Amino acid sequence: MFHRGINNKIVRHAEVRLYYPLKKIIHASLFHKEYGNNAPQEGEVIWVNPREISGHMFPDVWKELRRRTGFNGGALLGGDWDIENIHYMEFTKLDPYLSCYEHWVEGKSWSQTSLYQFYVEKLGRGEPCRFSSSSALCERYENLDSIFLEVLKDKCMSTKKKDLVKVSVARDASLIWGPDGRHRICMAICAGLEKMPAMLGFVHFDAINQLNKLRSS
Repeated sequence: MFHRGINNKIVRHAEVRLYYPLKKIIHASLFHKEYGNNAPQEGEVIWVNPREISGHMFPDVWKELRRRTGFNGGALLGGDWDIENIHYMEFTKLDPYLSCYEHWVEGKSWSQTSLYQFYVEKLGRGEPCRFSSSSALCERYENLDSIFLEVLKDKCMSTKKKDLVKVSVARDASLIWGPDGRHRICMAICAGLEKMPAMLGFVHFDAINQLNKLRSS
């Protein structure tokens, strides 16, 4: 087991130092070059209407697209990834939005919301979840409250890269968030923001002409 862990670290190190940079150069030369400055850029910040986000990309899909392109977002990509591997939904009809709305807009305590109760129940049964303890759960939601108060005060979301939700663009210009950042989207909607900053994810070839609309705040 120890040696397997070392081998996995070596493989990951090789991917980051060798495979991804080489793959990125090849992908950019084949698919980005013809678009010049209009091509997506890794680490690029875009501005999106949080209410227009309608898809979710899971972590394994993001990892696969990164392996295909060498880019950690900010890459043009063809194929059916935006149809076959994305979960589309009406964001405001699902948790965590419903719980966030109940708390931040209607004034309920977190403990009265279904999402918070879900984690409390899992912890009570000793089942694995994203929180190690009830205190960690409480701390997380107290931190979310602090961030939300900042959003209300500033009337905008943080543009620091560590705070940005990743948003990809499907062929029909549908906006796809993920792998993470759902609470930030909830904050933006509950705060009534019409636009929020996001880190550009992957862009389908058919949506390249829509990209400039997302580049202005």
